[in-house]
Amino acid sequence: MMKKKEEYKNYAYLRRVSKDNNKIMVYSFDTLEHRVVLTDIEEVLKIPSQNHIIYIELQGGRFFETTPDHPVIVYLKESNKFIKKNAMDVNENDLMLIPKLNLGEENNGNEMDNININGSFDIDALLKLIGYYLALGYRDNENNNKNNKYNDKNNNDNDKDNTNDNKNNIINNKNNKIFLKCNNEIAKNIKKLIKSFGHYNIIEKKNNSEIILIIESDILNTFFKEIKIHSKENIKIKRIPSFVYKLSKEKIKLLLSSYFEGLKINKNLKYLEDKVLLMGDRDYLEDMDTLLNSKFNILGHFIEPYYEYQKHGFLLDIDEYNKIISKDSDIPDTKDLNYDENKTSNLNNNFGWIIPVKNKKIIKSTHNYIYSLNAKKYHNVIVNSNILTHQCDGDEDGIFLLLDAFLNFSKKYLPDKRGGQMDAPLVLTTLLDPKEVDGEVHNLDTLWEYPLEFYEKSLEMPSPKDIKELIETVEDRLDKPSQYEGIGYTHETTKIDNGPLVCAYKTLGTMLEKTEAQLAVAKKIRAADERDVAEKVIQSHFIPDLIGNLRAFSRQGVRCKCGAKYRRVPLRGVCTKCGSKLILTVSKGAVEKYMEVSQKMAEKYNASDYIKQRLELIKESIDNLFENDKNKQSKLGDFF
Repeated sequence: MMKKKEEYKNYAYLRRVSKDNNKIMVYSFDTLEHRVVLTDIEEVLKIPSQNHIIYIELQGGRFFETTPDHPVIVYLKESNKFIKKNAMDVNENDLMLIPKLNLGEENNGNEMDNININGSFDIDALLKLIGYYLALGYRDNENNNKNNKYNDKNNNDNDKDNTNDNKNNIINNKNNKIFLKCNNEIAKNIKKLIKSFGHYNIIEKKNNSEIILIIESDILNTFFKEIKIHSKENIKIKRIPSFVYKLSKEKIKLLLSSYFEGLKINKNLKYLEDKVLLMGDRDYLEDMDTLLNSKFNILGHFIEPYYEYQKHGFLLDIDEYNKIISKDSDIPDTKDLNYDENKTSNLNNNFGWIIPVKNKKIIKSTHNYIYSLNAKKYHNVIVNSNILTHQCDGDEDGIFLLLDAFLNFSKKYLPDKRGGQMDAPLVLTTLLDPKEVDGEVHNLDTLWEYPLEFYEKSLEMPSPKDIKELIETVEDRLDKPSQYEGIGYTHETTKIDNGPLVCAYKTLGTMLEKTEAQLAVAKKIRAADERDVAEKVIQSHFIPDLIGNLRAFSRQGVRCKCGAKYRRVPLRGVCTKCGSKLILTVSKGAVEKYMEVSQKMAEKYNASDYIKQRLELIKESIDNLFENDKNKQSKLGDFF
């Protein structure tokens, strides 16, 4: 997948996965069959990160971060169903799933083909070494030097006391040596394995029936580097090798037993009443969590960081810890275990652990990009700490939006009157050019937060043009890559459509009521002058409408109820097709509908004399058009 170049498409960086590449897969969860499945990745999306993201923490120290609109999977205990929910809508005590993992098993070590070891080797010896090596990676040299009672004087190669039960596993910090306790057969194979790479500085001592191997830690680091177990970048950050997850329980217990011994030596394992605490790097502890989940049905509890040691912690029940270090024959089958639902570490049901949400908060993103996988068929993935979450179905959402335009729209729904198609989406476009949209959108600001200078300037009541340089707008980004991405906002919302379903303009009756409501708001806002607002409404809306309708009335055509239309009235004065009376297309009411409202507003808000005189001239023109002085109706009082 990494050889395939990224392509920029639909405002996201897209990297498609080759169909013949079967190695690139993720673990998903079949919500119908309630089982973990290995799933192909069809594509990877890389999207510029939003300014803020959602942090969701579960009980037990597990957490993950995602975007506010990213869907996550929530479990409904009452109906035993899994549903999708936007991360922003997640509440405390919502239930999420940690699935029971099944990573398969390869007892013959076929999964170790990627290890750089030539010829045959003993896997038990290798696992014994790996266990000590992983434990050595979390040694705190400073603390060990202070707290280790076995100093250089009583901890050298020639000291016979090194072979007693209390000291045969300790780390000699000054000489940087480790002591491995094992039986004669494994000791023999460990020496053979290390010496096959040209490392010979291994000292062997006997302690009753056990063998103590004394190896320099640098040799062990070099050995694991040569067989490609640890990261070349940082040998102190160690991870459980991938082949280990495919081994049998018996082999894994051999590795864990040596690992626990190493942790005790490094003082990174502590007994706390009915718990056992492992300390180390978070990534490694998550590896350990995955291993215990898949092989022993055990779920631990994460702690971070652990008081004075400033290390991440991983808590296990003492009973389950004993189950790990016991003989394989002592491990009961999953179906025979009596699980206590009050314990985090025990299975809540037969497909995993249902864990409540402890905390959800909005945090500032520290990432440049957000990545999302398109997992085939199941459309969910198991993320860090083995939490099940949904993938971001950008393609599916896009298709549904397109279908909405296709299925829920028809010209038959539009009114046949004038203006019926004015605002209808008659054209769909796949390319958006910000220069082609309404100019009003170009005034939209793009900031995530306003600068202090903006608020200080606002106290001076300046014109918006005077502080334009303080606020970036869409207009400033035209013809730049940033015109499509990174446009900010100042407040989060759970739903972008969570607003009024019907606006006040629709609910208010007459135009006078609508304008009065608008001016009432202007009167309450310090930044607005209601007189100026009234003048702008009259001058930019009402007057052009009055003049336009007056002109349209004088130039209008006529129509008939049979559908015939005429640009001028026929000489006969009736329809030439059916003989019916003709109907005007522009009525008197359409011409003078804003006249009374305009004059009342101009008077109430003391508009300028110029606006008042323009309204008087328009009123006079309307009266001359519709009133006939010769046939003017008189009142009885006019004669007295």
